[in-house]
Amino acid sequence: MIKIKHNKNNINDGNVDCVVTILPSQPVESSNNKIFHYGSFVISFLLISAAIYCRIRLLDVPLERDEGGFAYIGQQLLHGVPPYHSGDMKILPGIHFAYAGIMFLFGENSAGIHTGLLVINVISILFMYILARRMLSVEAAAVAAGSYAILSVSQSTLGVFAHATHFVILFVLAGIIALLSGIEKDSRRYIFISGICLGISVLMKQHGAFFCLFAICLVAGDAFKQKKRIKTILLRLLVLIAGFAIPYAAACLYMYVNAVFKEFWFWTVTRSIDYASGELSVELLPLYNHFRDMSLNVAFFWILPLIGLCILFVAGRRLRSRWFFASFLFISTLATLPGLSFYPHYFVLMLPSLSLLSGLVFESLPSITAPLLGIKNARNTVLLLFLTATLFTFYNRFDYLFTLSPYLVSRTIYGSNPFPESLEIARYIKDNSAPGTPIAVFGSEPQIYFYADRPSATDFLFMYPLVKQQQYTLKMQQEMMREIQTSTPEYVVFVQIETSWLIRGGVAIPFMAWINNYLGQYYQQVGVVELVSFYETNYFWDKDAENHRPSSELFVLIFKRRSAS
Repeated sequence: MIKIKHNKNNINDGNVDCVVTILPSQPVESSNNKIFHYGSFVISFLLISAAIYCRIRLLDVPLERDEGGFAYIGQQLLHGVPPYHSGDMKILPGIHFAYAGIMFLFGENSAGIHTGLLVINVISILFMYILARRMLSVEAAAVAAGSYAILSVSQSTLGVFAHATHFVILFVLAGIIALLSGIEKDSRRYIFISGICLGISVLMKQHGAFFCLFAICLVAGDAFKQKKRIKTILLRLLVLIAGFAIPYAAACLYMYVNAVFKEFWFWTVTRSIDYASGELSVELLPLYNHFRDMSLNVAFFWILPLIGLCILFVAGRRLRSRWFFASFLFISTLATLPGLSFYPHYFVLMLPSLSLLSGLVFESLPSITAPLLGIKNARNTVLLLFLTATLFTFYNRFDYLFTLSPYLVSRTIYGSNPFPESLEIARYIKDNSAPGTPIAVFGSEPQIYFYADRPSATDFLFMYPLVKQQQYTLKMQQEMMREIQTSTPEYVVFVQIETSWLIRGGVAIPFMAWINNYLGQYYQQVGVVELVSFYETNYFWDKDAENHRPSSELFVLIFKRRSAS
């Protein structure tokens, strides 16, 4: 709890004696300045409305490949096929069940998936407000919620795409809110619920484990601060950890019952550890590019947290929950580091802590500038500054937020990746094959399986581990070749686009030669898709495709198996 002792004689001269502990007990009182009060909600309303409008407008944006993998496995779940039998991914299965639930409610298409993301995001914004309100004024909490809304939809974090990090944040926020209530009320029930929520966040993506560590530190730190008995501290921690364990234990039991535990363990534990420890490389250029993109998108709402950090550690400042702000930001930053790949959507994990700091700036700046401007003018100045920044953000990203079509958003963000083309390719396969017919994609484009609603002839939905040097490369190549030869897919898609393979070194040469020989021996070309330019794609089917040579360096070929005769 936070306990602040005031020396009334020193308030006017700015010297406030305070004792700050770990957790907030009461939220900061709201301002009696009506312009400042209602203005903060206007800013929040504008930010949240713009974010929701952007999401609704872009519901039909084509799935990218991560979404395609989640959607395909989720679709197979709806057909009764468990994860790691329908396809292999290093991520834990929570996201696949989440996708299955979303598609059951909203439909098995990109609009349905992004509708689910919209719902998840709106709930997360509400949770963001509830969390911020525990330690900031109502005005600052509103601004924090608005900041989260605009950051979470931004182009710099690939915000309109349903990455697993959005689902992690939903359960992290729910878990932290429940945990703070449990500590405040000395309720093991709330602490247990918090553990379950945080355990589910880990199932969504392994990075959620960092927030479990954060929760343990919160419980232990507050208990020691309040001089609780060791028995009480251990009991709270045991209840919390039991909550963590239940979702994972349930997932393990499900995998065991469905006879896929071995595959589940290999991909989510063995393979993930190998990737994180032996195959990672520090990619500083992508990190620089991501921060550059952030500065071009919603710069003000990334700069604000830096100001918040300065305010957080200004000596003599009367701040609530200083330790919470700092440690939450620290653990959120750590959560982006596994693999050191710095994918843009990883930064979603930092957004709640950054949004809290934005709210802190909104609350603190008036008192900091009051000696120069007077408290009323200081509040109005800060309000005007935030409103100007909001409107500038809308102006700076007007095309992305308000006008660009789903197709152009996909092209703008992902360039020549064949995400829009996957719809037409899958439609052709679906129209010319029977339900349940296996197909194969040589390339990392699992969204084709999903759109076509056809099972994969191989467990390998992504080619990346098959064409880079790692200890399982040859074994994986041989396994995929065996699966393809055994299942004899009716249609095969070959993607001649570098980002669909990311070939590293010569280990891929024998595998690529096998693909070429296998297709030449058993298949005939029935489709050619040429990515001619940013705006133009040419499609050739059946007779028009048989002898057509692609005129572009970027193309996708579709093959049909020759009849046995």
